[in-house]
Amino acid sequence: MPAKIVTLCDAVVDFLNGESYSQAFTATRANVPVRTLEETNGLVVEVFPGDYVVEEETRTEWRYEYTVNIAVSQVITAADRLQAEDDLLELVEEIEESLKSEPMDGFSMFNLSATAAGAQHFNAERLLASGQFIAVLGITYIA
Repeated sequence: MPAKIVTLCDAVVDFLNGESYSQAFTATRANVPVRTLEETNGLVVEVFPGDYVVEEETRTEWRYEYTVNIAVSQVITAADRLQAEDDLLELVEEIEESLKSEPMDGFSMFNLSATAAGAQHFNAERLLASGQFIAVLGITYIA
């Protein structure tokens, strides 16, 4: 049986791939989101595990919170970089809206958070120098 976070990430990938968005993509799952620049010349949507918290709710029950990250990335070579970035941010909002209140394989959504451009998991200087843009959406689920 896979880890709960793996099951959750797979459910998010399946959900994303079953929806329609303004830009076409096929979401994939990774445990560590490491891609070469060449791999992000096209639009990449990658789902990977984030933090998790286990807290005692009562003397006999525990609450599990799992964060799933969705990275939307692309190398932008367009002359109008700002517009291309705006389009990616719009896609992130579309993904966010589609996921709101959607249960995933027995997990309930708890909250959403997002970071654009220099997300903490990524080197901001490298992103700017390479023309790569990344926005990361974190969704926390409880079980």
